[in-house]
Amino acid sequence: MEYIQRRKQLQVLALFGTVDYVEGHDAKAQRDLARTPLAAECFTTCPSLHWT
Repeated sequence: MEYIQRRKQLQVLALFGTVDYVEGHDAKAQRDLARTPLAAECFTTCPSLHWT
């Protein structure tokens, strides 16, 4: 178990500094977009879009 945890930790550390962030990205606005009436209609008509 410790060996596996250590390997996963090394994988995460290898990713450090490799993620690019988009300036001006508004995560809250993106979440709110999913709450629009059109999105609500899509979720009710397409079962594959439902979250579990």
